[in-house]
Amino acid sequence: MNSDDLMTNNLGKIRLSITSATDAVADPLPKDVRESLQIPMDKRSAAQLASEFSYWRTTVADFKETNAKIEALWKQHPNPAMQPVLQARDEMRETFMLKRGDQFKPLGKVSAGVPVS
Repeated sequence: MNSDDLMTNNLGKIRLSITSATDAVADPLPKDVRESLQIPMDKRSAAQLASEFSYWRTTVADFKETNAKIEALWKQHPNPAMQPVLQARDEMRETFMLKRGDQFKPLGKVSAGVPVS
């Protein structure tokens, strides 16, 4: 079964870095932690501080038992029910007539209204 109708066979997010340097070292920090560390401490959001702490606690050997308890508690936490929500737009979305329904072959722009005979 494919991940979508375009037959892209997605495997997920993969990050690949290539270099010709012989002494290259990968950044040990996750991207979101690295970005939040660039912001002054007093201007970081609660989410950024939580992200930093979540990463940091995994790097401290003394927290191994506590981290295992935290992970066990997260596994017990129920997943929230997702509810789609309709939200009004400030601007109308552009809509196009499509050649044989192919989204990559728009013929012309259409506007809201009632068909006219």
